[in-house]
This record gives sequence, structure tokens and C-alpha cells, in this order.
Amino acid sequence: MKRQLNVPNAMLLTSVLAACTWLVQADQQDHKAPALSQCAQRILQHIKRGDVRLAIGAAADYELDLLGRYQPPSYEMGLFQDEATHLAFHSPFVDWKRLDAKKLDLPKELLMTGVSFLLGLEGASEEDRLVVMSINLKQLERRMAGNSSDLSLSSDRGLLFITQMVSGQFGVAKSHQFKRLGDYRVLDVELAPALIGPNLRMILLPHGGTTILFLLRSAAGDFASNLERLEELVKTASFDYKPANTVAIGAARAKSDRSSPESLIECVEALAALGEYTATAEDLADLRSLLHKQMPGVKITGQVASFPAYGITVKNPDPAKWKFSLINDGPVTGVFMEDQFSVNEEGIVIGVVDLFFAYGPQLVRLLNSEESAKSTLIGAGRGGSTMLGSIESERLTTLNGSLAYESIVVPNLPSLKARVQWVNCTDYGLMILLFGDAREFDAKIAECDRIVRDNVSWPTPASGVASALIQHSSLQLKPTR
Repeated sequence: MKRQLNVPNAMLLTSVLAACTWLVQADQQDHKAPALSQCAQRILQHIKRGDVRLAIGAAADYELDLLGRYQPPSYEMGLFQDEATHLAFHSPFVDWKRLDAKKLDLPKELLMTGVSFLLGLEGASEEDRLVVMSINLKQLERRMAGNSSDLSLSSDRGLLFITQMVSGQFGVAKSHQFKRLGDYRVLDVELAPALIGPNLRMILLPHGGTTILFLLRSAAGDFASNLERLEELVKTASFDYKPANTVAIGAARAKSDRSSPESLIECVEALAALGEYTATAEDLADLRSLLHKQMPGVKITGQVASFPAYGITVKNPDPAKWKFSLINDGPVTGVFMEDQFSVNEEGIVIGVVDLFFAYGPQLVRLLNSEESAKSTLIGAGRGGSTMLGSIESERLTTLNGSLAYESIVVPNLPSLKARVQWVNCTDYGLMILLFGDAREFDAKIAECDRIVRDNVSWPTPASGVASALIQHSSLQLKPTR
């Protein structure tokens, strides 16, 4: 049977975001893309051969490349314009200098495919900064929810989820309110920084399939005036800069069969020919989600759970005590071993986040590069841990020969503690999550360690399958927008 676990699933979904890096969002205007027809033909070839994961990877490469074809955002004399989001606004921060993403030192976990850095500004002091980013909700929903239909990031609930996801990288959301700024209904979030530092404020502006995120950091003495300036900026926002040809986009999509990969690819080609790269990338996200449905999920046979796509096996150490149930939500698959004698839903989650599906071979290669592996590992574990509650302690360790992140978390659950372990396994992320009685948590950890050691197996690092998948990526690692 399938099981919906709100806490573990939210944990794993956040870790998808946390396993990324800002390099994918920097400027890619010097990258010469392959011909569109070649990209489409490559996807079709993999589909015909039955190589579903390679087809997914080729679609991811195509999607990433398309978004890099837009001109980078312009910012002159306080006027901001961006053709990808059609956003324009007048900034009162004309006395602040412009910074790129690298100099802003943003958390690497924030910037991923579907989330784009638009503008960075800095005042006279490094304490005063403004960051503007866009979130393509359709692309993000496909990565976060995969085949799930109950996650709408454009809803109030979705905006609050994004708030939780983003604020965890900077501190804690102290309060939030929906309010109007000019013509827009926005979500205004007050953040408490993780460490003593400047005040933080975040404003989310939803518009159609895009949410614009404004993040203000300012010293206490100037915070009120800078916040007032930010609110004035938001009021000037418009989404009519080089508007999308919605009629042509709708006509192209109306001709397609959304349940057919071949028909979706034809639609993708038609949209790309129109120069509507955002719409094209959204349809490629649909294609990847459709292909992912063909991937084998976790199977439970008797007292053994197997992950055929990843070579992972989990044996039930004691059927009288432990009960298996499935977690299957888009890129997140796994099994929950529930302690049947617990009144507090204690147990162990063995979960997998398919990074190849979520981000594609370019980013998988990046995540496994020597310079990025450690930081992305820490970001993945820490980002997910903060979604569960407050981190009591954290460290790096090893599991089955792989470097692993480990934390002890005090969750927002009565009488329970949690331990998070995250391993980057070349083309997927492995999560081992323990929920146990806080009063005897050390004993629960020892029991979990024995179970994992004796009953859970997964391939050693750098498997041949993963290496082959990555090598099939046709594009070189270069930054995008």
C-alpha cells in the first residue's frame, strides 16, 4: 500500500532543492546551443530504445539550454527589465550598486532549474542588500511533486511552502501576512536571521505561473526606510515587458496529446520555433514527468523492499515489529518501516531523491564534482533538517564508503526526536531518517544503525550505470541566467 507521510515527504522534497548549486543560474550567454531538432531527435532516440532515464536526462539538458537563450536581465538608471519573466520595475535603490550572484554569496541550495537569479543590489555597507529571484511554478512543481497533483505552488498554501523552503536557508520565519501593495496581493514575511546580523524581510509576488521573490537585508538603523523603498519598488512592477504570445502558445498546446511523449516533443519544437523558451521549458518539464511514470518504483515482495532503478534493497529485520509502507511522490520514492508498537509513529524512512530526474545529467555531474560535493551534501542535509525542526547537532560521517551528512533534530512533534542522514550517491540522494522516542533516543539510534548495517544495501559510489548516464549529457557545464 502507498503511504502519505507529511513530515518525511516534506523533508525529502526540501532536500531536492537543497541538493543544487548556484552555478546553474549564472550567465550562459556565451553558450552556443545545439540545433533544436538534434535535441528533440536525441530524446526520441532514447525513448525508442527504451532508455527512459537517458530520455529524461536529454530533456533536462534541452530545458536548461532553452532558458539560457534569453538575453540576461537589464538594469539601467533604476529600470529593471527581463524578457524571460516579462517583469519590469522601477527601483528607488538607484544609489545601490549592482552585484552578480557569485558576489552575493547566496545559499547554493536556493538556485536551481526553475529558480532564476534576476538582480542583486548592495548599499554603502555589505549589510544592505537586495536580491530578486523568479520561481517558475510549473517547473518547480514538476520537480517537487513529480506525478502528484495535490501540490499547487500558486495557492496560498504553496506560497507558504515556498516561504518555509527559502527562509530555512537564512533563518526562521517569525511572522507572515498577506497584504496588498499597489495592484498586487503579496506575502510579506519577517525573518529572524540564524545568527546575529542585519534584519531580513522577504516579499513574494505571485503572478500567473511565476512568483517573484524579493529578499531585503538591512542594518537596523536603515531597515525601516529601506523596507519602505522595497514596497514602493513592488508597486511599480509590471509583467508586460516583451509579453509572451499566449495565443500561439495555446494553439500549439491544443494540437498536442499531453499523454504522448512523441506529441509533447512536437509541441516543444513548435514552441521553441516561436522563441517562447519559458513555455517550451515548461512542456519539457511535463515530458520529463510523463517519462518518469515509466520508471519502476519501490517494490515490496514479502519482507523485502527493492528499489530496481537504484539497486537498493531493504529487508524487514522483524516482521512482528516493523511494518513496510511505500512512499512514492514524483522524484521521491522510498519505504517507511513503522514500529507497530509505538503510539507516536516512530520508525525509519529509507528514501531516494532522483537527482537525474529532478535536475538532469549536467547538474548531477556538477553535484559529483570534487569542489561541489561537500557543500551540496551539507546543503542537502541541513536544508532538509531545518524543515523538520531545530538542529541540535550536525556532523559529517561515512555510510557504506560514502561521505554522509548527519544531524540530530528536535522536530515539531511531541515526544519525538529525529536523526537525518543524507548521502549523495552519484545520480540520486539517499535519505535515512529516524523518528524515535526522545527519552530513549540513544537506544533508538543504536537500533537503527544495526538495522541499516545488516538489512539495507546500496551500490558503492560512482556506479557504472550512473557514470554512463552522466556521460550521455551532450552539453558542457556552463552557467545559465
